[in-house]
This record gives sequence, C-alpha cells and structure tokens, in this order.
Amino acid sequence: RHLVQAENGVRMDSYATTVMERGGMAFYATGAWLPEMDASANIVSYPTTVSGRVPAGIMLHTTENYDITRVPKNEQNQDIVPLNSKVALLIDGEVVTNKIDPARLSSIVPGKAYVTNSGLFTDTVPSSGGSVDVDGAKFLSGPSVDGYVKVAVKMA
Repeated sequence: RHLVQAENGVRMDSYATTVMERGGMAFYATGAWLPEMDASANIVSYPTTVSGRVPAGIMLHTTENYDITRVPKNEQNQDIVPLNSKVALLIDGEVVTNKIDPARLSSIVPGKAYVTNSGLFTDTVPSSGGSVDVDGAKFLSGPSVDGYVKVAVKMA
C-alpha cells in the first residue's frame, strides 16, 4: 500500500506542538522526517535559529493553546487549530503573508526570498545562521501599505 501526496501543493503530514501563526515558513523540529502520515516525529515549529534546520513549508493553520475538552471547535474560522494538531503546509503555491522580517520590509521587491529565525521571510542573503536559502522561495510583490507581500514556494 502506498501513500500519495495530494497534487494541490499542500501536505498534511506534520504536527504543530507550539503556538504558531499561519503564513511563516515552518521547519522540522528534529530534522527527522518520516514518510508515514501519522509519524509522531513529524513535528514542525518556527525555530529561534534556522541554522541546520530543514524547511517544511508555509504554515496554513494557526495553532493556539486551548483546552479542546472545554472549547468547541471554531467552525467560523477553521484555520485555527489546537496544539498537537495535524497542520497544512504549502510546499508548492503562493500566499499573501505579513510574516516578514520587519527590519527588511521597506527593501523587499520581487525576487529571491530567504527565511530568518522564527519563520520570517526576508530578502537578505543567508549569513552565518541568520537566514536560510529555501529552494523555490521568492517574493512576487513588494509590501502593501499594511505590510503584506505575496510569496511563492516550490519545494516539491
């Protein structure tokens, strides 16, 4: 029996065990990714340092710490899920996000995108652990007046 990844550019084979806002680049927490759909080792996070980490994809869910036995599922906003939930990661497609390194926001123009600590996008070339080059990540726009940019990834 074989598992086949959906062809829509989204993968749902990882869990988020920390609070994370959607729109940033998630990384595998341990670097050990297993191909099974329910492998407990497939944990993603926004690391405090990206040096040596493997990018997993752009978070399409927001994870929050709430008691699922007392708080019903939010049917109005299904993008918010509790901790330890399986999350959707964009590995091939485009998003509009405000997860940008704020110090670099004014300099961003369409072109190559890199990722800094905490999963933020930047236009700065990687240097000594400060940012990483994610294959296929690029800015498709400069920032809007409210600080959002369009980012594309093609990690598959």
